[in-house]
Amino acid sequence: HGEVQHGRSHPLMEALTTACVVCNNVQPTYGKKRTLGNPTEAALMGFAQKLGLEDLRNDWMRVKEIPFTSDSKTMAVQAIYNRDPEQKPLWFVKGAPEILLEKCFLFQTRDGRQNMTTKTRISLNDHATYMMNQGLRVLALAKGEKTPDELIFLGLVGISDPPRPSASKAVAELRERGVELKMITGGKNGACVYHLLCSIQTRERRR
Repeated sequence: HGEVQHGRSHPLMEALTTACVVCNNVQPTYGKKRTLGNPTEAALMGFAQKLGLEDLRNDWMRVKEIPFTSDSKTMAVQAIYNRDPEQKPLWFVKGAPEILLEKCFLFQTRDGRQNMTTKTRISLNDHATYMMNQGLRVLALAKGEKTPDELIFLGLVGISDPPRPSASKAVAELRERGVELKMITGGKNGACVYHLLCSIQTRERRR
């Protein structure tokens, strides 16, 4: 709605950011330019730091982790909120939108939780695809009260993942030499490859 968000000013943003930092194995850098660890998790932590919410992780005690695998395409962390008198554990999950959305039966809104209808699920998948086609690596984030397979959708996060500057030049040189190229990408729709090829084609048209 065109609102500027600051830290804890928006409950939905805080809920999304909590999932970003709890379901994450990278440590906050607190002002340092470079975060060590998995680049995707570092980007999520950087997002939290820009909002001033990297300390949200300190509010939670981790109980269990289900690591990301190429088969599941998700990572899940079970944690307990430190100030919860009932000490009730919650699941925080991140992963490929097309996988995670199938596990979401509710989604969080300003007015509370709403049922995840087929129409809503398709709309969110379409939006994730649109983001991917802009060259972003897209993750869905959710939370669950019982299991990591019965979730409440929190949001989508797009991470800029451009090819290295030298990549398009190297590919163009190979093509000029008659080398047939086959590109393999783990990302849906090959967004990174799409933008790499567009860069090559644009440069070729300028010649």
